[in-house]
Amino acid sequence: MRLSRAWELPVGEGWAFEPKWDGFRCLASLDDDTRLRSRRGTDLTPALPELRRLHEAVPVSVVLDAELVAVRSGVPSFDALRRRVLFGRSSEPGVTVMVVAFDLVVLGGRDITALGYERRRGILESLGIEGPGLQLTLSCPASEGPALFAATRDRGMEGVVAKRLGSPYRPGVRSTDWVKVKHFTTTEFTVGGWLPDQGGGLKAILLGRRVKGRLAYAGAVEHGFDRLALRAALEALAVPDPVLTGGPRRCRAVRPEVTVRVRYQSLTEDGRVRAAAVIGFSGQGHRPGR
Repeated sequence: MRLSRAWELPVGEGWAFEPKWDGFRCLASLDDDTRLRSRRGTDLTPALPELRRLHEAVPVSVVLDAELVAVRSGVPSFDALRRRVLFGRSSEPGVTVMVVAFDLVVLGGRDITALGYERRRGILESLGIEGPGLQLTLSCPASEGPALFAATRDRGMEGVVAKRLGSPYRPGVRSTDWVKVKHFTTTEFTVGGWLPDQGGGLKAILLGRRVKGRLAYAGAVEHGFDRLALRAALEALAVPDPVLTGGPRRCRAVRPEVTVRVRYQSLTEDGRVRAAAVIGFSGQGHRPGR
């Protein structure tokens, strides 16, 4: 197993760096009350009653671009956040949910998205908005970017975001002014089956890893391979009975003879890959092309 980067850190003095929190992006509107909305406009506030008084920590009405994060032992837990927000679970012992602000969109009713990054950041810092459930993310100059990137790796965080100095805020736009650089892990898994799409084609391959002599389900991967070639190779290995322990019921099982190298962002608490892609194949003559 080894660590690799999605791409290299931007170089030059024209950047600032912030840690990338593993959570849900949200807009926090803080005026006479608190409203937390997802990128798709879903109201997240009812699921998080402990965050309903964040507006009391700000001296003026604001709209913050932020990350909603669940933290356990100082490290973000995406699984804990998903259970809380998407599945409506109650708060868990040892887990704190908070809003981590990283940009300022509206100040006192005025849209400030046209201001450059440094000016927005300076205003945000001057507000002194930190309080219970609310904090401002770190921002460091380009010279400290590599050290911050290494620190996020050591703490088990997602990576960093490099932001171009002088750049305006562009809502809803994927811009080269904000560059995400994530940590990835590469390791090998055994293919234990595949999932068909609605037309019967190959939608995803199912990964397995050896646990106490069994091939335990380790997640599904949909990217990084030639679907037609791989389906033909896997159909030649078809078996009637399930191979994976804990895998999906409607899968097509195969003899565990194909090994894949997979790059993934992280593992869930139950050992399944997140943000994964196949980067190579091996195993007993079966080497489907990409």
